[in-house]
Amino acid sequence: GLILMFSANELTFSRMHNTDSVASWFIKLFISITTAILLGLAFYYHYLNLQLYAAQNGLQNWRVGLTPKKIVFIVAELVVCAIHPMPRGYPPPG
Repeated sequence: GLILMFSANELTFSRMHNTDSVASWFIKLFISITTAILLGLAFYYHYLNLQLYAAQNGLQNWRVGLTPKKIVFIVAELVVCAIHPMPRGYPPPG
């Protein structure tokens, strides 16, 4: 993700007047798709972790192990992972 972001920035900064290129737009689109996958997998990881915690401690419901502190950490992790360069409108030809 970082390598793609650096290449998208290099493509953007190499153009003086037209700030977006088609290649930069597609790289940013790919970064957005992989970020969405990352967020889904991070959420699924925490879901499985809570289920495992419930099974190890003999809890009937996994939500019992979900404390406010864990909620804050999960939300903070998802917010940090969601930061990425968003593709704006498709660049005009030329």
